[in-house]
Amino acid sequence: MQHKIDVVCYSGYRANERPLKFTFQNKKFQIKKILNHFIEEPIRERERLYRFQVRCTDKKTYSLLYNSDLDEWYLEEKQ
Repeated sequence: MQHKIDVVCYSGYRANERPLKFTFQNKKFQIKKILNHFIEEPIRERERLYRFQVRCTDKKTYSLLYNSDLDEWYLEEKQ
């Protein structure tokens, strides 16, 4: 299951290069470390899906997904 979230990102070489913090259900999460990230093959020509496995200051691990075509971020819940 995916939940749409608001994310504040570092934008250097490209926009939304890496997430810094996010808000989910009115709670703010500060990202302490990016554990893993990768890009999935595009579904459509311009679309790229960026996945980030992050650890936050609450010491929990979260999976974030960025859809570059829609310019939207999602929190992925483990099944």
